[in-house]
Amino acid sequence: MTFDQADFKIALESGENTVKMCDAFLNDGFMNSLSEAFESNKYKNWSDEKCHALLVRAEAILFKTAALVLSSGTDIFAIANGCLAVRESYKIFEKCSKIVEKKVWKSEFLKNEFEYGAKCGLGVYQLYLSVLPPKIVKILEWVGFRGDRDAGLSLLYESAEANCWPNVFSKWFP
Repeated sequence: MTFDQADFKIALESGENTVKMCDAFLNDGFMNSLSEAFESNKYKNWSDEKCHALLVRAEAILFKTAALVLSSGTDIFAIANGCLAVRESYKIFEKCSKIVEKKVWKSEFLKNEFEYGAKCGLGVYQLYLSVLPPKIVKILEWVGFRGDRDAGLSLLYESAEANCWPNVFSKWFP
């Protein structure tokens, strides 16, 4: 990708289409959403594919936000929207790391892909948040982020050693 605005527009459209596709896959309708809101083990009943749609959504939000912030320059509203989207993506990665433990997986292959994808996402966040100035990290921790260099590296190394697709991305970051 270049820093050409036309390329950014294509990247943003692709990211938005991916998020919409995941949302359509995750949306079961009003009654199912209402019953899941009161169910403590709602992810346990999700299909392996639905769990992966959630993980892909977190990844797409992250990449779409990066493209948005890079293409916007100093637009404060784009940066503010980017911060909100990054938080949403981070929270989804946290949720995915909990789903791995709660769900009974039909496919061990898909479980591993999901587990190490979530670890890779959280590892990237924790590593990059840990290199920010301490005052900014304190503020970010106050709104729900966690920047722990050692934990982030540990998650990335663990994902890099796994025999699945996230290992390629995990090797890029540390």
